[in-house]
Amino acid sequence: MRALQPSSYQNKGGLGKVILGKEIRKEVAKLEKYFNDYLKGIAKVYLEYSFKMNNPRREADDRFRILLYPKKAPSKLVFYCNGLSMSIQYESIAQKLKEYCLKLDGAELTEDIYRKIWGEVQGAMYPCLATLIKVDFSKTLDEAENQIGNNILAILNEKHASIRELAVQLGKDYAGMHRLVNRESLDTTQFKTILEIADYLKVEIDDLYKSNKKPGGMEK
Repeated sequence: MRALQPSSYQNKGGLGKVILGKEIRKEVAKLEKYFNDYLKGIAKVYLEYSFKMNNPRREADDRFRILLYPKKAPSKLVFYCNGLSMSIQYESIAQKLKEYCLKLDGAELTEDIYRKIWGEVQGAMYPCLATLIKVDFSKTLDEAENQIGNNILAILNEKHASIRELAVQLGKDYAGMHRLVNRESLDTTQFKTILEIADYLKVEIDDLYKSNKKPGGMEK
C-alpha cells in the first residue's frame, strides 16, 4: 500500500485537484477493504481521510479517522492516525485493532476500561499507531450499517475549500453549516440543502454519502 501524497498536487490547479480526489478515494477504499477483510467477523471499520495545507512553510496536516465497530462489544470507537503512520504501519494497526476487539469481548462497558485495554494492546508502541479519541456506547454496528453517511468534509478537503466558503456561497449561517458538515449522518438533512451543496461542489448527490443507501426517503 503506497503512501498518499496529496501535497504533490498542491500547485497543479483544477486538474491536479481532480486527480488528487480520485486517487485519495481509491487509496482510502483499498485501505478500508484491507481492514475489513482482516477483521472479518470481528468488527467493521470505516475510514475517513482529511488533508489540509494551512501553511505552505509547514508540514501538511493529513490524517485518518478510523471508526471501529466491534461485533461483540457494542460501541463505536474513534481513532486518529496520521497519514505517514497509516501508510507504513497499516498492517500493524489492523493487527492491534483485531487484538483489541477480541480483548473487549466481555469487558466492562466503561470508557476507562476501554482506554486501558487499548493502551495495553499497543504496549511499547503506544501512542505511535493510532490514538483512541472517543468511546461511544450509544452507537452500534447495526445502526452504522443502516445509516446514511456524510462525505462533505472529505470533499471540501479534496477541493481545498472551507466550511466558511461553503456557508457564504449558499447564504447559510456558518455555525449551522459547521454542524452539518461535521455530522456523522445526513439522514435528517433537507434534500434541498443536499442539492445546493452538491451543485456548489460540482459532485453527484451520491458522492455526499458514504453508504450505498439512496437518499430517496429523506425529508424534502
